[in-house]
Amino acid sequence: MATATSKKLTIVVEKGPGNLSAKLKYRSDLLTTTAKDLGGIKRGFLEQLEGFYDIPSDQVEFKVEYEVSGFFETHKYINVSELGKVVDINPSLLRHYASGLRRPNKDQLKKIENGVQKIGREMAKIALV
Repeated sequence: MATATSKKLTIVVEKGPGNLSAKLKYRSDLLTTTAKDLGGIKRGFLEQLEGFYDIPSDQVEFKVEYEVSGFFETHKYINVSELGKVVDINPSLLRHYASGLRRPNKDQLKKIENGVQKIGREMAKIALV
């Protein structure tokens, strides 16, 4: 559990070959790791931070950012084609972004991010009976 003196570090997650891959900048060093899931990514970085910098795992808090391919790889329940329709991006093009074959420009990236956040806000209001 992170404490008031925690180090808040940003992880950037992307889709790697067969795994997720991630990078984390600490001081002037770039740390990388791969794993099957986000929990494994975090454990990999915690091991590196403790081993190389003597930072106990209970003093680390991660902020997770995603490249588009990493987002869709960790959120497979999202239908990429349907999201493309919602955010007004050609579904085929969005599938290319999701697979890592192409990278969105800043405008496209913002459309995707805004659309996902809008859906999240809508989902948070749902009450099932």
